[in-house]
Amino acid sequence: MIHDARVLQEDWVPRELHHCEGQIQHFSSELKPITHGLGGENVLVTGPSGTGKTTIAKYVVEQFTQQVLGIRYGYTNCTSDSTKAAVCHSLV
Repeated sequence: MIHDARVLQEDWVPRELHHCEGQIQHFSSELKPITHGLGGENVLVTGPSGTGKTTIAKYVVEQFTQQVLGIRYGYTNCTSDSTKAAVCHSLV
């Protein structure tokens, strides 16, 4: 049973993620250069629907935005924007 309706909002990110330490560490290590003014690595996150890919990505990016001022990022739902052109248009 859902006790907090916020979890159904697309932009909601939990304050803590449990049992995802390995994925969070890997994702964070790819973006770590950003904290030193360098470019981060491209990260492709794949897996079955509903496994937390988007939640982990948003969680890690939110952590980085708290550490690095002026960081810019974008999010697009590739289910509805499934072509490269649609993704680019969505991000612009």
